Amino acid sequence: MKKDEVIEISQEEAIKVVQALPCKTIHCFIDFIGADWDKTNVINLIKSSKRIAWADEMFAHNLAVIANGRLHRFDIQYSPR
Repeated sequence: MKKDEVIEISQEEAIKVVQALPCKTIHCFIDFIGADWDKTNVINLIKSSKRIAWADEMFAHNLAVIANGRLHRFDIQYSPR
């Protein structure tokens, strides 16, 4: 991905990527607070989301999910290109 590039993706694509991860938890930033999320909770958030995108971010939290009026950035370490 190029710096500052944003690529919108579907809920289905995001869920497939999360399900394929070998880990059980995924780190997330909401504002300036970070926490590990269980994969099931990440998938549930994706299902309730309004927008999802791959987005360049300085701490490699590159899966951006907007749900319930908040931006969640997950550390997926995956590049679509």
